[in-house]
Amino acid sequence: MTDLPAPLTPPDCDLRGYDYMPLFGSRLFGSRLYTRALRQPRAGLAAIKLWWMAWQQCPAGSLPDDDDDLAMLADFGTDAKGWRAVRELALHGFVKCSDGRFYHPILCEEAKSAFERRKKERERKARLRSKKDGTDDDGVKIGSGDVPPSVPRDIPGTDLGSAVSSDGRGQDRTGQDKEEEKKEVASLPARGRAPSAHDSHGSRLSKDWIPGREDEQCAKELGLDVRAVLPAFRDYWVGKAGKDARKADWSATWRNWCRREKASPQRGRPGGGGRPDPAMSEDWDRLDQGLGIQSAGAFQ
Repeated sequence: MTDLPAPLTPPDCDLRGYDYMPLFGSRLFGSRLYTRALRQPRAGLAAIKLWWMAWQQCPAGSLPDDDDDLAMLADFGTDAKGWRAVRELALHGFVKCSDGRFYHPILCEEAKSAFERRKKERERKARLRSKKDGTDDDGVKIGSGDVPPSVPRDIPGTDLGSAVSSDGRGQDRTGQDKEEEKKEVASLPARGRAPSAHDSHGSRLSKDWIPGREDEQCAKELGLDVRAVLPAFRDYWVGKAGKDARKADWSATWRNWCRREKASPQRGRPGGGGRPDPAMSEDWDRLDQGLGIQSAGAFQ
């Protein structure tokens, strides 16, 4: 049996990459630590640095009970004598727990709250990805009947080399996170994608839109060359202004365009039957791959 308290944060509490740690000014500047740090500035700086390094450890809010590691984390390097001179004040507020690590009670309370927010944010992003991929929350294709694989989730260690990361992932839903979400939604493949059901005003045509398999088949049945019709279709709708440039179903708009092209007596006008634009070769390659066509000759 040990008289040491249990760890103050769970072993999987990982905030590495979480580029934010709260600092309570009134509590800090009214504390005994601050008063003593005024007489020992180097020790005060070491204490603040160790708070941040504990925030980036796993479990978050903890530090290793090793003076060599602590000296490195507090920016003393190999200056063992200098570290010993400030050690007591630098570790002010930390308590040793039964797993052999030091934990700071205030940091740990904030770390647990931040970790819960991070988990919720990861779940939200996983749901967003599953909607894009057509999978459920376990990553299984909807309707496939597959059993989700067991994915091990290793708990990161506390090596000094991995103590700090500043990519900012896993933060609360700040403006940056919302912008990332917009980019994720915008990155959905344009082929065959329709506006979401709640968007009653439709959407504008994206510059890289390509017709889906059924749309391409409609053009072929009408005797049209998709490579010739698509440039004019894109140029017209991308360049068009006003509310009429927003459509609820671009596949339906494409099919109507093809029918008008078929009925038009001026098949030589832009999009009617001219030569394909060689500058769009990359789009044609992407269209070929999306439709499962092995060569451009399949359009002939």
